[in-house]
Amino acid sequence: MSKMEVYLVASAAHYVNGKYVSNLECLSNRGDPVAVAGHLYPEVLKRFWFNTRGAGMLYNDCIDQVRRRHGVINGSNYLIPIQKGAFSGSKLVTSYLSKKPKEESASETSELLP
Repeated sequence: MSKMEVYLVASAAHYVNGKYVSNLECLSNRGDPVAVAGHLYPEVLKRFWFNTRGAGMLYNDCIDQVRRRHGVINGSNYLIPIQKGAFSGSKLVTSYLSKKPKEESASETSELLP
């Protein structure tokens, strides 16, 4: 679990706890109604929006990555902007999505072959 990383895009989750993961990020656009219903719901009101178990909304240990853009979750509002440098503070972007895939050479794959 110490190596698990979780990335939520436009999260509408009620309970998010990063206590047992190495990295938890929430990427959202301010004008996205899905994100506004969850991740971007006003902090002072989160404890009043109860789930089916009667618990209020909780986001613990989450690194917020928020853009001041409108748009719902789809390629043109999240994936394409990420390719162009949006959410540049996110580990998801800097460590995984912005890297070009390296070419596999015979020496790298030969260990995997019987």
